[in-house]
Amino acid sequence: MWDWRIARCKRLAGPAFFADLGGLLVILATLGYLLGLVNHFRSYAPAHVKDGLLADRSAAGRLLLAGGIVLVLAGFLHGAYYAGVDLYRHEALDSSILTQWRRRRGKRRGYGRPIPGSIRTTTG
Repeated sequence: MWDWRIARCKRLAGPAFFADLGGLLVILATLGYLLGLVNHFRSYAPAHVKDGLLADRSAAGRLLLAGGIVLVLAGFLHGAYYAGVDLYRHEALDSSILTQWRRRRGKRRGYGRPIPGSIRTTTG
């Protein structure tokens, strides 16, 4: 007899693997970045690299810099607003949608008895 819990785990194994792989890549990139910072601050010779873009003080350069800073701050503020106001509402909505989907799917496939309060509790 086929156990539906095993099938569900096998279906979720692929996405879980790639989510873990993405997390591993983020950790590796962060470690590489930190290693580069350590190597930079350990070197005693100051780097005398002239960068034309960083030295640009024209009106267009100042406008681009100010616009980039405004966009970063706007993104930060929007994220803070979303976390404080909408996050829990969307989390509850996602949870209810997944619960309804799981109940319908389990009922359709004939697993177990009907769950009280589900959308379709009658057979047929």
